[in-house]
Amino acid sequence: MFAMKKDGSAFTVIHDFGGGNADGYQPNVEPLEGADGRVYVVTRGGGADNAGAVCALNKSGSGFIVLHPFPAAGTNDGRLPNGRLAQAPNGFLYGTTEAGGIGGDEDFFSGFGVVYRLQMDGDNYSVVRPFEGDVGDGRRPKDIFVASDGRIYGTSQNAGYAFNVDGVFRMETSGADLILVYTWVTADNATIQLNPVIQAGDGNFYGTSAAGGASSSGQAFKLRPNGTQYQSLHEFSPAGGDGSIPWSLVLDADGTFYGSTLAGGANDTGTIYKLTANGTYTILHHFEPQKRFPTRLARGQRRVSVRKRILLAAAFPAQQGRN
Repeated sequence: MFAMKKDGSAFTVIHDFGGGNADGYQPNVEPLEGADGRVYVVTRGGGADNAGAVCALNKSGSGFIVLHPFPAAGTNDGRLPNGRLAQAPNGFLYGTTEAGGIGGDEDFFSGFGVVYRLQMDGDNYSVVRPFEGDVGDGRRPKDIFVASDGRIYGTSQNAGYAFNVDGVFRMETSGADLILVYTWVTADNATIQLNPVIQAGDGNFYGTSAAGGASSSGQAFKLRPNGTQYQSLHEFSPAGGDGSIPWSLVLDADGTFYGSTLAGGANDTGTIYKLTANGTYTILHHFEPQKRFPTRLARGQRRVSVRKRILLAAAFPAQQGRN
């Protein structure tokens, strides 16, 4: 884990993950700054059983601690944490796992996953919702966030009456009253590969999928938190110079959304685009073959002018592929 100034200077490694009982490894989601100013991160591996861990440390790198190591077997807990942490108004940190929970006694990767919570000091850890893998919730919960109504929202797979259905779920912070507010069913019964959903200032949810849509190349959409007023904002296409296989959206302070696509564009090597809440779509950049396959965008905070901000992304050099 590293820190640096916004201009790229003062790069410092603040923690080297080493695995094992006292550490984790593969911190593959963005860290969370808690209300106490500490940094919280989940790791896919490490912990006592190499099944992942929730960790905390100070911004200086001091005070590192494993708050919760996930077990390698059993149904009373999750394992292999797979998404970002979110902090609710009640002070608890919430997260998800892709395995463990119900059905998790067969092998290391079995189980439908859970939503868990814990306090910032690691106390009062509990599984607030073990997913059941059926039409009521699905499996592999991921990418949770706390909406303006104080409830937990996230995405799950197999979240309906057919295999590979993707959905957005809602539940209370206690884990009660889980419902699917919206599900996607495709004609070929294939997953649409939902990316993280975000809530904008107008109260609507906005998101993208890496597949699905008219060309099976992804789509951008919005819907109300109760699942009504769904609207497709853009259908990505591999033809006509459009982008395809979009990553998640970034919301700017003026209400405009920005995103990147892994493929498509003039050279089929990815694009950066902007999107308004009413569906106006504009490609801002076509990647060249020498600098291709952009990953997720992040919004910088330094103001460039009255109306412009910096968008940051990473792209793979030409000698690397999409892996």
